Amino acid sequence: MDSFKDMKRFFSLVIAETVLFLLFLIPASSQAGLNLGVFTGYYLPSFGRINQQLVRYYNNVYGTNLKLRDGLASGVQVELEFSSGLKIRVENFSFKAITQDSYSVDSAPYRQQVDHDIKVTTNPFFISGIWDVSLEENFSLYLGCGVGGFPTEVRLFRTTKYYSGSTLVSQESWADWQRSDPIGFQYLGDF
Repeated sequence: MDSFKDMKRFFSLVIAETVLFLLFLIPASSQAGLNLGVFTGYYLPSFGRINQQLVRYYNNVYGTNLKLRDGLASGVQVELEFSSGLKIRVENFSFKAITQDSYSVDSAPYRQQVDHDIKVTTNPFFISGIWDVSLEENFSLYLGCGVGGFPTEVRLFRTTKYYSGSTLVSQESWADWQRSDPIGFQYLGDF
C-alpha cells in the first residue's frame, strides 16, 4: 500500500510538471521544442552517515550485513529547447534502497532474536539550464547546471523476539522514520 501511495504521488508530480510546461513555457517562444522522456539509470548515492552508523553499531558489534546499496532509478524528464541552443530541463526520478538482517543475543534468562528492516526512498526533482554549443557539423558540446530538491525518507523497523529455549515468550516491535528535504546542485556536460 505504501508503494502505491509513492507511485501515485510520483505520477501526480509528473503530470503537474508537464501541465506547467505546456501552459506557461511553450507559448513564450514560438520557436521552442518540447521533448518528453522516460529514463532508467544507475543511481550511486553515498548514504553517508547512515551506512557509517550501520557498520559501527550493528555490523561491527553483532556481525550483521546491514548496508544500503546503489541500484536502478527511473524517472521522467521534460525539456524545452530553444533555437539558440538553450534548453530548460525538468527531471524527477525515484529510487528505493532496502537492507535487512538479523542477529541473536544471549542474555539470561532469554535469547533475543532481533530483526532489522531499513528502507530509504528518495524522489529528487531538478530544474536545469543547458547550453548546447555546435562546434562542427557532427560534433557538439553541452554544458549546464541545475538546482533541485532531494526529498528523502528513512524508515526503520525492528522486531525483537524473546525465547526461553525454543519457546517464544514475548515479542516487541519498534518503528521510526525521518524525512529530510535538502537542496543540491548538479553540473551537466557531454559531447
